[in-house]
Amino acid sequence: MNTYRHILWDWNGTLLDDVWLCIDIFNDMLTRRGMSSINNREYRDIFDFPVRICYERAGFNFSNETFDSVATEFCDEYARRVGECGLHEGAEELLKLCAASGICQSILSATEQIQLEVMVSSFDLSTLFDRVVGQSNHHANGKIQRGRDLVNSLGISRHQVLLIGDTTHDRFIAEELGIDYALVTIGHHTRKKLGGKGFRVFDRLLDLGNLLR
Repeated sequence: MNTYRHILWDWNGTLLDDVWLCIDIFNDMLTRRGMSSINNREYRDIFDFPVRICYERAGFNFSNETFDSVATEFCDEYARRVGECGLHEGAEELLKLCAASGICQSILSATEQIQLEVMVSSFDLSTLFDRVVGQSNHHANGKIQRGRDLVNSLGISRHQVLLIGDTTHDRFIAEELGIDYALVTIGHHTRKKLGGKGFRVFDRLLDLGNLLR
């Protein structure tokens, strides 16, 4: 394996296959407001952090309703249906490979903390992670400060930490924290948006095995 001693995993879209559910809920919300639905490519093009940007790009008008009420509407439905989601192909296999190789692992997510812990536990994955770090609310504003606190607490060189995610925000976080990153195209951003072949971008989780060996 490589010299990485700790991996920070994003959860939604990276390990959890939830893009289809997000699009489904998003379109239901648009329909109720008389707006046009969006397809997979359109959703992945407009998705961003903070997620308020995503709503605004889709046409939500926060002069007529508050962002908090819209975010709550989405999160309540997501929490009700997230049990329909599974892990991405190769996710559990890769997590166990890293654990067996002595690499410590944590989750760094924009998901609300308690909801995140429940989801991870539902897949019997909790024992594979040293820490599961979510957010204090459901606004999904980003995770830079939580990431900074987590990396600072590890007590190892930043060159020994790898962040694995599925969005340009994950790349931005890694660059801000001074750690390496790898991105997968199976989640909330397209390969084109992630930067194409010029960056550490992979089409399957199991392809990351080559990076870690």
